[in-house]
Amino acid sequence: YTCSNLAYLNEENENCMDVERRYDGDFARMSSDFCQRHGAVAKFTALSAKAACCVCGGGERSWVHLAGGGSSPIKQPPPQAPKKFLPGGTAYLPPTSCHMVDGTGGIVCSRSVRLQTITIKNAGVWHRQNPILVQSDYGFAKIIYATCYKQYEFSIFQDMRHMLLPPMTPSSLS
Repeated sequence: YTCSNLAYLNEENENCMDVERRYDGDFARMSSDFCQRHGAVAKFTALSAKAACCVCGGGERSWVHLAGGGSSPIKQPPPQAPKKFLPGGTAYLPPTSCHMVDGTGGIVCSRSVRLQTITIKNAGVWHRQNPILVQSDYGFAKIIYATCYKQYEFSIFQDMRHMLLPPMTPSSLS
């Protein structure tokens, strides 16, 4: 089967893949340590680690069977099967409408999308505390803090859910 991690963030702004990297791919140690101690907590996303991370027993599983020993699967993995974080990818923007420009590293979106820029001039107690992340169904990205204007800026797609994730770590809450 194929397992896809779902949206999850812990108090250190780590998703499932970040936690796996912290344990250097030692899934048994991660399962016995992280999943047992922190797996039931869902503070910053709707799902806990036990519901979202494949190593903790969560995620979305797709059973793939090869037809007659051939190479084509009967059931395709779900559309969210690719990793949510890809260096050089389209971050939280939909890869069906946007693509990365290799020469500049920028992201270009189709004219048909309704892209809007959001400016946050006062983020309350989180103002000037970086990083603040934006999350969509496609992934995560840090929003830009323009120091000359003392405000945050990021882009969103119309008709798509976005969530801002402030740097809520134990040290910033004390």
